[in-house]
Amino acid sequence: RTPDHLTLATRSSLVVTDEPFVSPFTTLVDKVEAACNKANVECIRVDGSCTVPPVQVLTKRRNNSNNNDNQVKYDGVSAKAFLWQKKTERLRDSHLKAAMDG
Repeated sequence: RTPDHLTLATRSSLVVTDEPFVSPFTTLVDKVEAACNKANVECIRVDGSCTVPPVQVLTKRRNNSNNNDNQVKYDGVSAKAFLWQKKTERLRDSHLKAAMDG
């Protein structure tokens, strides 16, 4: 069986992974990044502690329909990226400060 990170890398056009910063967790990210490089796929590491989870801002919509719609829907979704950034700026700043303070 092919390891998941190799399958992921060969089937993706871009891979985004969390930056763990400490061993042994960095080992898996290094393997994912190496697999991406071998497959000529861009791999971007991000610090997940500095992002704002959408569920922290959005409100889950109740599904009152009887049409067997299993999709989860939310109120407050911004139509444009800059609107989302403006909406979450305060929260993102507090996440960054908390990450820097440890």
